[in-house]
Amino acid sequence: AGVRMAGVLVQAGPLRSRALVVVGDGSPSSSGTADAPILLHDCFVRVYAERTAPQPAVATTMLWVRADHVVVDHAWLWRADHDSTAHFTDGENPVQHALEVDGRFVTVYGLFAEHTLGDLTRWRGEDGAVFLYQS
Repeated sequence: AGVRMAGVLVQAGPLRSRALVVVGDGSPSSSGTADAPILLHDCFVRVYAERTAPQPAVATTMLWVRADHVVVDHAWLWRADHDSTAHFTDGENPVQHALEVDGRFVTVYGLFAEHTLGDLTRWRGEDGAVFLYQS
């Protein structure tokens, strides 16, 4: 409880990750509480590799919240749809989901989820809310 993460940039690499950032493991001991929620501020997660990179960047999900009582304040979850020269095709920089939520009482302020190949957001948790969603 009371864990804080702020001001991070996470980028996918060539080995597929189930999720680039995972909050909690689904157990009560990995969750926040109403009085001491887990806080994520200014989190930038991207699946991006230049066309000239030796291997593509790959992931299944960018941010996966598996804990209860989590507050996310400004998350930009971006699958690169272009680089400095041109637009990418759907097969480049593959990622299925920007955000998955399995926890209860998850609140997100400012969710920017862009260009995934599957559902942008999969929200399976109860009693949550999003304020400002841009896709």
